[in-house]
Amino acid sequence: MKQQSPTKILILGASGLIGSSLIKKFTDMGQSVVAVSRSYQSQTSNAQLTWIDLTPASLEQALNQGIDVVINLAGETITQAWTKENWQRFETSRIDLTQMLVTAIEKTPAEMRPKQLINASAIGYYGDTGQKITTESAKPATNNPLAQLCVDWEQAALRAESLGLKVAVIRIGLVLGKEARAWKMLKQVFKLGIGGRLGSGKQIMAWIHLDDVTDSILHIIDNELAGAYNFVSPQAVSNQEFTEVLAAAVNRWVFLPVPEFALKLKYQGFEQVLLKSQNIIPQALIDSGYEFKHTDLKIAFESLLD
Repeated sequence: MKQQSPTKILILGASGLIGSSLIKKFTDMGQSVVAVSRSYQSQTSNAQLTWIDLTPASLEQALNQGIDVVINLAGETITQAWTKENWQRFETSRIDLTQMLVTAIEKTPAEMRPKQLINASAIGYYGDTGQKITTESAKPATNNPLAQLCVDWEQAALRAESLGLKVAVIRIGLVLGKEARAWKMLKQVFKLGIGGRLGSGKQIMAWIHLDDVTDSILHIIDNELAGAYNFVSPQAVSNQEFTEVLAAAVNRWVFLPVPEFALKLKYQGFEQVLLKSQNIIPQALIDSGYEFKHTDLKIAFESLLD
């Protein structure tokens, strides 16, 4: 990182895929990390890494000890049935938690407040974009619950701007990493020889390698960036192509397509994410000078099979 003085970073959602990767990167670089998780008691702290509970009191105490950058990645996974009960958890773990975080920052003396907040969001913000190339300048989808969830989530984070923080919202696509839940599931299904395209297979999939997720976050910190950023590879692919490249990577044939009705029966709402088309590009990251490490899907898959 470019900062001359030591940087102290607070990470919410620290025990998740992206949070865990960031902790390793930051501590390897000599940075000090305060990791926030409800499972904090099962984690190990050391000189560079301190685990705390996800409560208003714990957040306020940490912020009052001096934090330079806050990264909020917390949020209940949406890869489950979209029941009323689960949807309430989706909202509470994103909107309410972000509001709690910003309130804690507000209670921190102005001279002690962080300089920057990086807050997670999702490309669900755009809804189904069809084949149309979509950048950060596009408006959110209307009459779409996932898009509205993202809008409300981002608005909760953007309130920190009035407190003097630079706020970057990162709209994350499908993350490919060795420990990613989606990757583990896909790899297992295709190795069994039963993987196939979803629905028509024409829908565009916006994916990103975990290495580019973490490096893009460092890029935003290094350059003190604010605004909205699409966290996706510059090379989106159709679900059909995604399926064929993945099958080849694990030396298996593409099986029969999975029909839409089967996905609806299994996922009860989440199938909307699997079947919609999102031709999203990371224009803001490209314009800021970030250079992606993984733009070729085949090479990205191969890196996960090492």
